[in-house]
Amino acid sequence: GYTYAWIRSGCSGGNAGREYTSAMVQFLNAIRSGLDEAERRLWCSSKAQLIPKPGGAGLRPLNILSSLHRIYNRLMNSRVAYMVGQRLAPLQLAVGIPNGAEIAAAAVEACLERGLDVIKLDMENGFGLIPRRLIYDRLRTYCPQLLEYFATTHGERSKAFLPNGFQLGWCSRGVRQGDPLAGLFYAIGTFDTNVKARDRLFDHISRLVGEGEGRMALAFADDTSFALPPAANGANEAN
Repeated sequence: GYTYAWIRSGCSGGNAGREYTSAMVQFLNAIRSGLDEAERRLWCSSKAQLIPKPGGAGLRPLNILSSLHRIYNRLMNSRVAYMVGQRLAPLQLAVGIPNGAEIAAAAVEACLERGLDVIKLDMENGFGLIPRRLIYDRLRTYCPQLLEYFATTHGERSKAFLPNGFQLGWCSRGVRQGDPLAGLFYAIGTFDTNVKARDRLFDHISRLVGEGEGRMALAFADDTSFALPPAANGANEAN
């Protein structure tokens, strides 16, 4: 398929570059207008890549989409990320929040320095296991602009190929971690669950130690942290 370097060279200056850029815009607009079944299967096919996790903790599967698909999804993400981020913040910091990872890490560090207890949750293979129907339903509320496109790209299974062209299998659940929209889709799909977990935990803490400060909840993609007063743990153990 087309590489980023090839696309970049085609969009260079001069008449040829302008004609190429115009053709590229027309192509991407055609994608937005809708795909037939054969076009959808080709558009959604991906290259499977197994990436070692840090510390030798196994392999992380990546489904890498074509360069054109990733460019299109980057454009879509740039148009909606800020709007979605404003709806998910301050609980979820992975969408539309500049330096969201650094903010989340600093907030957790500040809680620890204050002597708060911190519960950290990391969803194992969260991107690969989140139900697609759940994301679709949440998109109705948080980003209806992407509802139809999500149905096109995730409504049915798609082929996953090895770099040598051999079909490894099918991508039929979750979101593709090599997709520029994967983080947004995952954050939207899990947001209501994180809200419920936060509210129930904070309500439990309030019953144990009363209302007050010293509690925090935030997430960055599939990493979620809850901070609570040390007295809450002691009271819970006493009960």
